[in-house]
Amino acid sequence: VAIARLRAQRRFQALDKLREEVRASRSVVAMAGNDEIVRVVSLVALRATRANGDVFMQVGRWSGEDIEVIYRLPGMKQEAGEHMSETLDRLLETRLSCLIGTFELQEMQQQIEEKESKDFGIHTRYLRLLCNARFCHGMEVQAAACMVKESLPMEMQDGNVANGGKLAEVHLPLLQRLQSLIVYANCTGPDSGNLYTFIPTDLCTQLDTQVGDKALKVWLAGLELPPARDFDI
Repeated sequence: VAIARLRAQRRFQALDKLREEVRASRSVVAMAGNDEIVRVVSLVALRATRANGDVFMQVGRWSGEDIEVIYRLPGMKQEAGEHMSETLDRLLETRLSCLIGTFELQEMQQQIEEKESKDFGIHTRYLRLLCNARFCHGMEVQAAACMVKESLPMEMQDGNVANGGKLAEVHLPLLQRLQSLIVYANCTGPDSGNLYTFIPTDLCTQLDTQVGDKALKVWLAGLELPPARDFDI
């Protein structure tokens, strides 16, 4: 019923994808008491930090030659009949194989967050198990690093276009700090995968804004994926 209403109201961005998600029991879509449509998702997220506090974050994903900004903690939706520990194992095996054996789990926290889904454009309640972890001393991410294909411009002017994005209103000092970070490409398929990096703690919140999103787009557009031979698929 809720999905039928979504179709009638055209309040969604990807109805077919949402239907597939519901049929696979990765989410539930229902009507709340105030007649609002709510999507409910259970998921596991990993928050792995270095000794200096830098947080391992997903910053993008690629398919073919297209790179899309995805700024979030690495995570995975829980499937029907699956225990949260099994979801974490599946996350490591399928999306974070580059981290296996590099960190120690510390504590787990249950969190509830409500916001509009960027993918579906509907109100979503996230039931999240946050797994806090600390990287072991001397351990490194086992993934190929991206290369910089273009240097960042030294000036910003309205209408300028560089690295595939408009530079007006993009904070140059933020771009310069991003450019100093190593971006790891972890392949999840023949021609697709996710991009990760360690974000300094003082940038974590700043990047989760419109200004941060613009900076991420310009930064990622200036990166070149490693050659196929560097991926262990």
